[in-house]
Amino acid sequence: MKPSKQTSPGALVRNMFILTILVMPFVLVRSSREPAVLPRYLLLAGMLIAVVAALVVQFSRKKPGQDYRLLQRLIFPAFLLYIVFGALSLPGAINLPEALFELSRMILFGIFFFISAWILDNDRLLLPQLCRALIIAAALLAAIAICQYFLLAFTGLLAGTYMEATLTNKNLLSTALVLMLPFLIYGILHFKGFWGDFSVFSTLLSGLVIGAAHTRAAWAGLAGAAVLALGFFALLRKRIPLVSKLNSLNWKRLLYTGIIFLVIVIASAAWENYYRDHRVRQTQTEVTQFFRRSYAPMRTARIRIELWKKTLQMIGDHPWLGVGVGNWKMALNRYGTAELDSDTGKLNYVRPHNDYLWIWAESGIFGLLCYLSIFGIGFYYIYRLLFYAKDPQGGLLALLMGFGILAYLGIAFFDFPKERIVHSSLLLLMLAAATAGYHRAFPRAPGGFPKAAQPLNLLFLAILALCAVLGYSRLRSEIHVQKAFQYESRKNWPENIRQLDRAETAFYNIDPVVNPLALYRGDARLALSDTAAALQEYQEARRVHPYNILAVWKIGDIYYGKGDKRTAAEYYEKALEFTPKLDALLLNLTAVYIQMKKYPEALETLNRCKPESTNPNIPRYRQLIEKQLEAEKSASDAEK
Repeated sequence: MKPSKQTSPGALVRNMFILTILVMPFVLVRSSREPAVLPRYLLLAGMLIAVVAALVVQFSRKKPGQDYRLLQRLIFPAFLLYIVFGALSLPGAINLPEALFELSRMILFGIFFFISAWILDNDRLLLPQLCRALIIAAALLAAIAICQYFLLAFTGLLAGTYMEATLTNKNLLSTALVLMLPFLIYGILHFKGFWGDFSVFSTLLSGLVIGAAHTRAAWAGLAGAAVLALGFFALLRKRIPLVSKLNSLNWKRLLYTGIIFLVIVIASAAWENYYRDHRVRQTQTEVTQFFRRSYAPMRTARIRIELWKKTLQMIGDHPWLGVGVGNWKMALNRYGTAELDSDTGKLNYVRPHNDYLWIWAESGIFGLLCYLSIFGIGFYYIYRLLFYAKDPQGGLLALLMGFGILAYLGIAFFDFPKERIVHSSLLLLMLAAATAGYHRAFPRAPGGFPKAAQPLNLLFLAILALCAVLGYSRLRSEIHVQKAFQYESRKNWPENIRQLDRAETAFYNIDPVVNPLALYRGDARLALSDTAAALQEYQEARRVHPYNILAVWKIGDIYYGKGDKRTAAEYYEKALEFTPKLDALLLNLTAVYIQMKKYPEALETLNRCKPESTNPNIPRYRQLIEKQLEAEKSASDAEK
């Protein structure tokens, strides 16, 4: 079924869409606390507003307008239910602004998914141009990363670490390149001349980065998807009609490219092992420490397993509706941090590095089932296109999109692609291409949605406008937070407080590392010796994030300084519920118990310190406690 002239979205919509996808991986606001997520969120929302507005104007004078029968496909109700269960989790959220932002992101992705599928269904020119845009993007990302790797250029673009390009770290870069591969492979098979050769070049350059990055999630996703896709293709190739109908030369080019790609990935991974020590010696101390942490596979695996265990505990407590979208990071400390690196409260984990557990914990079992059903329906469409579609190009596209979706599913088991705008957009483009291909190959009978297209467009515009307002507000807040940290480094506390006040809004009260803004204001007021105001700020921080270790700990410190040892002990004990093995906090509580003459409690608390600890206060306190206990025992014996 060819798209009709009446429903074609036109060159303006197509070009806006393609330009957004091309520039999205490179959009950054370096003055923001988190430089990538919110700028790309705003870019996506802005593009969708422009596209939907163009469609409203374009089709307002045409009869009939858009044909939205595509919405009758089962995958869209499944996505809508996924959003609905996310909304139903809001009453259980600890922090409502974070929950609302996460829900808005889900809605934004849902609208993007539908608009992408509709345009792909109605504009045959979009897919080839979209592939060209992603071929360019992949080549640029890989080139920037290689320059960073050899310290040639772009080394200070973000955090000053190596090989991140514009995607904030090497793991996100390599997984994004893996998710671009289906579009690059489509270019190898579909394009001739310059674009065919450039597709090969971009693929091989991406392989260089994927190997050198040593991102195990990317390797696992790529290897798993390749094995499953090739195995499926090999077993059922005689039943798949597309093989004999495509140009054999392009398949040979893909085969040769694939072999070279594999060699490059293995060689660059081996080279990285050799080159790493040399590079670390040439970098600054902070970066050296980063590398040492990054290349500790056993430590990383241990941390992830502990995060998964705690997430399963969270799921056990909230199996049906979850803890609220965007609130896993708020609830984690409730389950203890002793086995993690976040026991001091200075580091907080934001995600469990497993999207499936993450969704289950935040949206409940029904939210997870709806999320998985999206993939299940997508694979059904791909299966139908492979075996029953008459168009071989549709079957080829389905095979490639299936490969990419499988890679995403593998990556999502060890990483967090659903959080990232670029990764989620690539996934949704693959699902949209499969859905559009299926809708075109197996058309539905006329009727249903066309009359509702314009009201639906207006609803989309209203929702997208709200998303844009929310995103812009949060971006401004993060810029003010970043300025506050700059003033903190200069010890300009009044200006630090002013920037934090400007950052806090109804939509934003906690920063990307899960510390309430009130916590930072409390530190500033304490630096100004305003203890009463600092106490109020720390109490507000605890209201915003009840399980924040530093907020509870610092409230205890203030009460201790005021001489209220009983209340100080209560807050130290509450903080130890989240971090039961932190020596500094245990020693604070021990000191309070000693001053309260509660020597048995002091000894029990002291014995909880790590046996390998070298803190000099441990033997000093132990000697003092044992001396007092012996004195009490002697006095008791004398009385008898």
